[in-house]
Amino acid sequence: LMDSLYDISKEVQSLYNDEVHRLEATASSHLYPMVSFARGSLLDLSILDWTKCNFVFANSTCFDEVLMEDIGERAQQMRRGSIMITMSKLLPPTAGFTVVEEVREKTSWGSADFFIQRKD
Repeated sequence: LMDSLYDISKEVQSLYNDEVHRLEATASSHLYPMVSFARGSLLDLSILDWTKCNFVFANSTCFDEVLMEDIGERAQQMRRGSIMITMSKLLPPTAGFTVVEEVREKTSWGSADFFIQRKD
């Protein structure tokens, strides 16, 4: 299941980034962000060093407290103003983020809280 979801994400990434290149060819500035997906542990920064990203989403509904602490430790390295969205759980206070918005949205399994957090 996870391999097939990853394969689908790579297909969508390719379609999106192709469209971005097409749109930017006619635009006077870069308005559209590039998107990338990585398969692996969020804790393994050698797969993707997301601490250098401006925006990170973590589907953290099933993450335990230890994993959230480890993610928070790495998130401390993110630039001021970066955004991290987590589901169902907040980053630990030691990560240095402020909740700017909390929304409840429908998901395939019911509803979940999404926490939009900005690096201080």
